[in-house]
Formats: sequence, structure tokens, C-alpha cells
Amino acid sequence: MINRQRKTDFSRDNYTEIKRNLDKLFKKTWLSLQRGADSFERDEFDYDEITYTSGVDKKISEVSNELTRYFSRLDKKVSDLTLSFQRGWLISFFATEKSVGTILRGDINIDEDKKAIEQIFSKFQFPRDSYASQLERHGKLAERVFKGFREKEKIEFKDFLIMYDVMKLHALVEQWQDLQDKQTEIYRPKYNLVEIASEMLFQKRLDVDSSNTIRVKSHKDEVISLINMSSGEKQLIIFLVETLLQEQETYIFLADEPELSLHIEWQEQLVPSLLRINPNAQVIFATHSPDVVGRFQNNIINMEELIG
Repeated sequence: MINRQRKTDFSRDNYTEIKRNLDKLFKKTWLSLQRGADSFERDEFDYDEITYTSGVDKKISEVSNELTRYFSRLDKKVSDLTLSFQRGWLISFFATEKSVGTILRGDINIDEDKKAIEQIFSKFQFPRDSYASQLERHGKLAERVFKGFREKEKIEFKDFLIMYDVMKLHALVEQWQDLQDKQTEIYRPKYNLVEIASEMLFQKRLDVDSSNTIRVKSHKDEVISLINMSSGEKQLIIFLVETLLQEQETYIFLADEPELSLHIEWQEQLVPSLLRINPNAQVIFATHSPDVVGRFQNNIINMEELIG
């Protein structure tokens, strides 16, 4: 944290040289006072409200588009896993000692398998009435055969065939459950962003539509355009999205006066929230706000003392 006591004038050349050197050494995210990406429209900083507002609108549009592309990459990963699942279904027809042992121990929960099979059919858009009766019959047959094995009743050859079908279907369910775990992990960054942003916004929540575009909804479920949000809300989303786009890699996050337009509660929550999204980021802020610093008092560098 930097507790900045006074502004220092930098020319465009100064800034470009610093940026070039930093790019050689570190992965970094840099948000200027104007929030207008990494470029400046003037040779010297101008802190007037018109420039600041247009810079924020430009920046939130940029990060929204970048986020859509990032979410689309996550969708591609899940799509590839789903295709792999379909291929694995064919491989599951090979006999394995593991699956036979599972059957003999009676470790299969038929009801849970039926629920998973319904999820699989739903995923691939099978109408429920096209398989419901067969699935119910499958469950009853499996229960009957398992009961016969447990009670050591006379086992007919057809019972072994039923057991074989149950075994193979269970192998498919195991693969499906593994796919669901991996899918949850892939989408975790999206879930985290939505959760954290929704916790911080007042009577609003962040949402992602089917085209992977972020939007804000009111407590009445009305969609609010990002451009029509308050300056502070835009700032907050910019910070959260920029951190998410670091993809939990080691980054240095530099920002000039992050407290601008942020509510006091947001200032207090800002750094902890960013570190929840990317625990591998090093956050360096130039700020006048004690609320942004919060519990990080031991991390303050007073520029007044350094300059003398």
C-alpha cells in the first residue's frame, strides 16, 4: 500500500519507459486514475470529471469484452471434456476387475445411479418420457438381482446379464461424476466473481447470460446496463474483473487511487475481495484512503517520507 500525500507529474515518456521496464520483469495489471486501459490521451494527467467518466466507461466496456472471451474459453474446456466423456462411454464397455469387484461387494447405489443417468439424458436433451419407463425397470431389475446375491438365492444366467448391464451403466455414471467435478473446477472462477460481486453490490447482483456477457440485475430482477450503473459500481466491477482475468497467476496489481467513487464499505472490502479472486496477486495501490488500507497497516509505504 502507498499512502500518497501529493500527486507527482509524469510525462507520457516517463510512463512509457516505466511500463516497458515493468513488462520485462513482471506480469502486471495497471489501472490509472482515469481507468482508460494503459494509454493516455494527453501528455499530462488531467483529473477533470469528464475525462475520468469517459475513461471508466471505456474501461468497463473493455473488461466486459475480455471477460466474455475468457468465459468462452472456459466453455470450450468443458465442451472438450464432454466430448471426451462421450468417447469414454464406448471404452467403458471393456471389462475391468474394478467394476466387477464393485458389483460383488454391492457398492452400487441404484437410486443415485438413476439420478445421475437422468442428468446425463437431460444434458444431451433426451425427453424424459423417452427413457423413464426403461430406467425404472432397470432399477427394479438391479435391486432384485442384488437382493438375490446378498441372500445367496439361486442365480440364473439372465441375472448375470442384468448384473453386467448394471456394471457398465455404473461405469458410465462414475465417468459422469468425474466430469461434473472437473466442470465445477473449471467454472469456479466464474462462480467466485458472481458471488463476490453480488455480495458487495447494494440490492443488486452480478449475472452472466447465455452469451457469456456480464450484466447486473436489481433486487426486482430487472437488467441494468453496465453503462447506466453508478461510477462506483463501474469501478468495483472493473477491479474485480481485472483481477479475475489474471487467472490466478502471479501478478502485480497496480492502481492509482482505487477509492475513487467507491463506497466506504467497498473500500474496506476491496483488497480482501481481490485476494479472494487471485490469492497470487501482489496488490500495490497509491491511495489517500485509510479504509482501503484497512488491516494492512504494516504494508504502508509513506511516499512523503521517501521523497523527503
